[in-house]
Amino acid sequence: MNKVFKSVLTKTEIEIAHLVSLGLSNKEIADKRCNAIITIKGHLNRIFKKLNLKNRSQLIVLAAELKAKEKSFNPTFDSEK
Repeated sequence: MNKVFKSVLTKTEIEIAHLVSLGLSNKEIADKRCNAIITIKGHLNRIFKKLNLKNRSQLIVLAAELKAKEKSFNPTFDSEK
């Protein structure tokens, strides 16, 4: 995931943010991680606070925007021609 996420979120929060960005529900994330749904909700609340977001829709949009910026940033290291 993006450097912005890595500098602010824990490894677990990054994983959960990624799963949310893939469209998984809280229950699906909880099942995948062998956690209780309440645990996932707690992680999401901390993610929202750290990133100043109000809901998972904003998280999905932010993740998509950051991913697009990462793809568009493609420096070349070739010698000058």
